[in-house]
Amino acid sequence: MTALARSRLILASTSPYRGAVLKRHGFEFEQDAHHVDEDAIKASIPDPEELASTLALLKARSLTEKYPGAFILAGDQIVAFEGRMLGKPGSRERSIEILSEMVGKTHRLITSIALIHPNGSERCATVIHQMTMRHLDADELLSIIDWDEPYDSAGGYKIEGRGIFLFERIDGEDFTAIEGMPMMKLGELLRASGFILPSK
Repeated sequence: MTALARSRLILASTSPYRGAVLKRHGFEFEQDAHHVDEDAIKASIPDPEELASTLALLKARSLTEKYPGAFILAGDQIVAFEGRMLGKPGSRERSIEILSEMVGKTHRLITSIALIHPNGSERCATVIHQMTMRHLDADELLSIIDWDEPYDSAGGYKIEGRGIFLFERIDGEDFTAIEGMPMMKLGELLRASGFILPSK
Protein backbone atom coordinates (compact mmCIF):
# COMPACT_ATOMS: atom_id res chain seq x y z
CA MET A 1 0.00 0.00 0.00
CA THR A 2 1.37 3.40 -0.93
CA ALA A 3 1.95 6.30 1.42
CA LEU A 4 -0.89 8.12 -0.32
CA ALA A 5 -3.27 5.26 0.32
CA ARG A 6 -2.39 5.38 4.01
CA SER A 7 -3.19 9.09 4.25
CA ARG A 8 -5.53 10.17 7.00
CA LEU A 9 -9.16 10.85 6.26
CA ILE A 10 -10.62 13.78 8.19
CA LEU A 11 -14.38 14.34 8.30
CA ALA A 12 -14.96 18.07 8.68
CA SER A 13 -18.04 17.62 10.80
CA THR A 14 -19.03 16.59 14.30
CA SER A 15 -22.27 15.11 12.95
CA PRO A 16 -22.87 11.63 14.37
CA TYR A 17 -24.98 10.77 11.31
CA ARG A 18 -22.31 11.24 8.64
CA GLY A 19 -19.80 9.51 10.87
CA ALA A 20 -22.15 6.56 11.38
CA VAL A 21 -22.54 6.07 7.62
CA LEU A 22 -18.77 6.06 7.14
CA LYS A 23 -18.23 3.61 10.01
CA ARG A 24 -20.91 1.30 8.64
CA HIS A 25 -18.95 1.09 5.40
CA GLY A 26 -15.62 0.30 7.02
CA PHE A 27 -13.91 3.69 6.92
CA GLU A 28 -11.19 4.69 9.34
CA PHE A 29 -11.33 8.44 9.89
CA GLU A 30 -11.17 11.27 12.37
CA GLN A 31 -13.78 13.95 12.95
CA ASP A 32 -13.22 17.62 13.65
CA ALA A 33 -15.48 20.65 13.57
CA HIS A 34 -15.30 22.88 10.51
CA HIS A 35 -14.85 26.64 10.82
CA VAL A 36 -17.48 28.07 8.47
CA ASP A 37 -20.07 30.73 9.25
CA GLU A 38 -22.94 28.95 7.52
CA ASP A 39 -25.49 31.71 8.10
CA ALA A 40 -23.33 34.27 6.31
CA ILE A 41 -22.89 31.99 3.30
CA LYS A 42 -26.59 31.11 3.18
CA ALA A 43 -27.49 34.78 3.01
CA SER A 44 -25.36 35.26 -0.12
CA ILE A 45 -26.32 32.23 -2.25
CA PRO A 46 -30.00 31.86 -3.24
CA ASP A 47 -29.67 28.64 -5.25
CA PRO A 48 -29.94 25.54 -2.99
CA GLU A 49 -27.74 23.27 -5.10
CA GLU A 50 -25.00 25.87 -5.36
CA LEU A 51 -25.32 26.60 -1.66
CA ALA A 52 -24.98 22.96 -0.62
CA SER A 53 -21.90 22.38 -2.77
CA THR A 54 -20.32 25.68 -1.70
CA LEU A 55 -20.83 24.94 1.99
CA ALA A 56 -19.41 21.44 1.64
CA LEU A 57 -16.31 22.77 -0.10
CA LEU A 58 -15.78 25.63 2.35
CA LYS A 59 -16.12 23.25 5.30
CA ALA A 60 -13.45 20.99 3.84
CA ARG A 61 -11.16 23.92 3.05
CA SER A 62 -11.44 25.18 6.62
CA LEU A 63 -9.41 22.22 7.92
CA THR A 64 -6.71 21.90 5.26
CA GLU A 65 -4.14 23.96 7.16
CA LYS A 66 -4.78 22.05 10.37
CA TYR A 67 -4.36 18.66 8.68
CA PRO A 68 -1.66 18.93 6.01
CA GLY A 69 -1.18 15.68 4.13
CA ALA A 70 -4.67 14.39 4.88
CA PHE A 71 -7.76 13.87 2.76
CA ILE A 72 -10.46 16.24 4.00
CA LEU A 73 -14.11 15.27 3.53
CA ALA A 74 -17.13 17.46 4.24
CA GLY A 75 -20.81 17.48 3.43
CA ASP A 76 -23.91 19.61 3.55
CA GLN A 77 -27.64 19.02 3.23
CA ILE A 78 -30.41 21.41 2.30
CA VAL A 79 -34.14 20.88 1.93
CA ALA A 80 -35.69 22.87 -0.91
CA PHE A 81 -39.44 23.32 -0.61
CA GLU A 82 -41.72 25.66 -2.54
CA GLY A 83 -38.95 28.10 -3.38
CA ARG A 84 -37.46 28.13 0.10
CA MET A 85 -34.42 26.52 1.65
CA LEU A 86 -34.91 24.74 4.94
CA GLY A 87 -32.07 23.73 7.21
CA LYS A 88 -32.01 22.26 10.68
CA PRO A 89 -35.08 23.25 12.71
CA GLY A 90 -33.24 23.59 16.01
CA SER A 91 -36.35 23.03 18.13
CA ARG A 92 -39.42 20.84 18.52
CA GLU A 93 -41.71 23.71 17.61
CA ARG A 94 -39.88 24.44 14.38
CA SER A 95 -39.81 20.74 13.47
CA ILE A 96 -43.59 20.59 13.86
CA GLU A 97 -44.00 23.73 11.78
CA ILE A 98 -41.79 22.49 8.92
CA LEU A 99 -43.17 18.96 8.73
CA SER A 100 -46.80 20.05 9.06
CA GLU A 101 -46.33 22.25 6.02
CA MET A 102 -44.70 19.49 3.95
CA VAL A 103 -47.28 16.77 4.71
CA GLY A 104 -48.70 15.33 1.48
CA LYS A 105 -46.21 17.26 -0.65
CA THR A 106 -42.85 16.70 -2.33
CA HIS A 107 -39.61 18.46 -1.46
CA ARG A 108 -36.03 18.12 -2.66
CA LEU A 109 -33.30 16.89 -0.35
CA ILE A 110 -29.97 18.12 -1.69
CA THR A 111 -26.83 16.43 -0.39
CA SER A 112 -23.38 17.65 -1.40
CA ILE A 113 -19.94 16.38 -0.47
CA ALA A 114 -16.47 17.77 -1.08
CA LEU A 115 -13.16 15.93 -0.92
CA ILE A 116 -9.81 17.71 -0.83
CA HIS A 117 -6.73 15.69 -1.76
CA PRO A 118 -3.48 16.15 0.19
CA ASN A 119 -2.09 17.91 -2.89
CA GLY A 120 -4.89 20.48 -2.71
CA SER A 121 -7.04 19.28 -5.60
CA GLU A 122 -10.76 19.48 -4.93
CA ARG A 123 -13.66 17.28 -6.01
CA CYS A 124 -17.35 17.76 -5.32
CA ALA A 125 -20.54 15.81 -5.94
CA THR A 126 -24.22 16.46 -5.35
CA VAL A 127 -27.13 14.03 -5.06
CA ILE A 128 -30.77 15.12 -5.14
CA HIS A 129 -33.73 13.12 -3.86
CA GLN A 130 -37.40 13.85 -4.41
CA MET A 131 -39.03 13.20 -1.04
CA THR A 132 -42.82 12.78 -1.04
CA MET A 133 -44.44 12.86 2.37
CA ARG A 134 -47.65 10.97 2.95
CA HIS A 135 -50.75 12.37 4.56
CA LEU A 136 -50.73 11.78 8.30
CA ASP A 137 -52.56 13.29 11.23
CA ALA A 138 -51.10 15.59 13.85
CA ASP A 139 -50.86 12.90 16.54
CA GLU A 140 -48.79 10.58 14.37
CA LEU A 141 -46.58 13.44 13.26
CA LEU A 142 -45.93 14.48 16.86
CA SER A 143 -45.22 10.89 17.85
CA ILE A 144 -42.51 10.60 15.19
CA ILE A 145 -40.99 13.96 16.09
CA ASP A 146 -40.93 13.18 19.80
CA TRP A 147 -39.38 9.77 19.22
CA ASP A 148 -36.61 10.94 16.87
CA GLU A 149 -36.01 14.47 18.23
CA PRO A 150 -34.80 15.52 14.75
CA TYR A 151 -33.94 19.08 15.68
CA ASP A 152 -30.40 18.84 14.27
CA SER A 153 -31.45 17.22 10.99
CA ALA A 154 -32.12 19.05 7.73
CA GLY A 155 -35.84 19.31 7.12
CA GLY A 156 -36.73 18.24 10.63
CA TYR A 157 -36.70 14.46 10.14
CA LYS A 158 -34.33 11.53 10.65
CA ILE A 159 -34.67 9.06 7.82
CA GLU A 160 -32.60 6.51 9.77
CA GLY A 161 -35.17 6.63 12.58
CA ARG A 162 -38.95 6.75 12.56
CA GLY A 163 -38.74 9.61 10.11
CA ILE A 164 -38.87 6.99 7.35
CA PHE A 165 -42.55 6.54 8.20
CA LEU A 166 -43.26 10.11 7.08
CA PHE A 167 -42.77 9.19 3.43
CA GLU A 168 -44.76 7.40 0.78
CA ARG A 169 -42.17 7.75 -1.98
CA ILE A 170 -38.48 8.59 -2.29
CA ASP A 171 -36.86 9.01 -5.69
CA GLY A 172 -33.09 9.28 -6.07
CA GLU A 173 -29.92 7.45 -7.02
CA ASP A 174 -28.19 6.85 -3.68
CA PHE A 175 -30.20 6.20 -0.54
CA THR A 176 -27.20 6.73 1.73
CA ALA A 177 -27.23 10.38 0.68
CA ILE A 178 -30.42 10.86 2.67
CA GLU A 179 -28.41 10.12 5.82
CA GLY A 180 -25.92 12.82 4.86
CA MET A 181 -23.15 10.90 3.11
CA PRO A 182 -23.73 9.64 -0.47
CA MET A 183 -21.47 6.60 -0.50
CA MET A 184 -21.71 5.87 -4.22
CA LYS A 185 -20.55 9.39 -5.05
CA LEU A 186 -17.94 9.29 -2.30
CA GLY A 187 -16.57 6.09 -3.80
CA GLU A 188 -16.22 7.85 -7.15
CA LEU A 189 -14.38 10.79 -5.59
CA LEU A 190 -12.05 8.55 -3.59
CA ARG A 191 -11.18 6.38 -6.59
CA ALA A 192 -10.48 9.46 -8.69
CA SER A 193 -8.23 10.75 -5.89
CA GLY A 194 -6.22 7.55 -5.49
CA PHE A 195 -7.52 6.84 -2.00
CA ILE A 196 -7.65 3.15 -1.10
CA LEU A 197 -9.68 1.75 1.76
CA PRO A 198 -7.63 -0.27 4.25
CA SER A 199 -8.09 -4.02 3.94
CA LYS A 200 -8.69 -6.37 6.85
